[in-house]
Amino acid sequence: MVNQLVTVAGPCGVLVCSGSGFNGLPAKQGAALRAGIDRGGLRIFVISAWDQSGVHLFLALAQDVAAFAAVEAPAAE
Repeated sequence: MVNQLVTVAGPCGVLVCSGSGFNGLPAKQGAALRAGIDRGGLRIFVISAWDQSGVHLFLALAQDVAAFAAVEAPAAE
């Protein structure tokens, strides 16, 4: 599905990444750093199953990126 998303979102300047499940900490840290660089705010869209694991994946991603941003990019949105 990544190729299809890149085809649609890439021309709009949207970075498409695949975590293939739970993302590792380096990817989450990178998202927080990008949020500090882009003053327009960072928006992360998650495409996942909406089962118990998918909900936990979303919550873990949000919490981890927010924790990294609080330390490394405190002005980020």
